[in-house]
Amino acid sequence: EQGAISAMIAGGDTSIAEILILADTDELITPCGACRQRINEFSTSNTIITLANLNGKHQQYTISQLLPAQFNAKELHND
Repeated sequence: EQGAISAMIAGGDTSIAEILILADTDELITPCGACRQRINEFSTSNTIITLANLNGKHQQYTISQLLPAQFNAKELHND
């Protein structure tokens, strides 16, 4: 996921509308914690993350569901 986000930024985009995590496994694979944070930094709380495998199994989440109480830019401001 981090590689895809880096390519997105290098291509001039700065916002993730939706993301697909596709794995050749029996069970669905979720992004690791670091990738969840990176996805969060370039998306909105309602950005859809679809987990899927090659057997047609899939599930959708928002980034807020996968990363509750996430760190965001508002926390950097000390007003």
